[in-house]
Amino acid sequence: MIMQAANNTFAVCFLSALFSLGSIPAVLAAEDHHEHHQVSAEAHAHGKAELNIVVQEQTILIEFISPLENLLGFEHAPANTEQEHAYDALVHNLADYQSLFSLTDVRCEQTGQHIEAPFNETQDAHAEWHGEYHLSCTEIGDAASLKPKLFSAYPGVESLSIQLISEHGQSQLIATKDSDAIPFH
Repeated sequence: MIMQAANNTFAVCFLSALFSLGSIPAVLAAEDHHEHHQVSAEAHAHGKAELNIVVQEQTILIEFISPLENLLGFEHAPANTEQEHAYDALVHNLADYQSLFSLTDVRCEQTGQHIEAPFNETQDAHAEWHGEYHLSCTEIGDAASLKPKLFSAYPGVESLSIQLISEHGQSQLIATKDSDAIPFH
């Protein structure tokens, strides 16, 4: 299980942050993350999405996972021109973290992004969006926070499960379109 988790870029960064923060032992972290990833795929619930955030020194790593139904209104490979255009627009829009949320009291630049292809030959339904965003920050202020923006652009997302890990600790909460900004501290 450890090698499977290590193959995922975000998992490696996520686990590295946990280790450096002294949160949990290495073997359990890798196994727990792998189990969480499996549960996420099995628990595929329309209307719900996940945002995992690690803030470490001047780096913010973000993982966004959502059933494609929430974002496109379908979760199979595009079957016609209209669906192809909708999927292409989604890929374009979600290439930048700023389509998902805004940051306050933080100066960051997106230095990397990775999207796992949601469609493959063995999967014809229940596809998910899985995007990872890497931010390099020059300043993370004491009032730093994140405000989800995806609710207005993607009304199929009704709630967002957020897990935040920073040197100040760990927190988990559920955000909706009416939620306030989520502090990093």
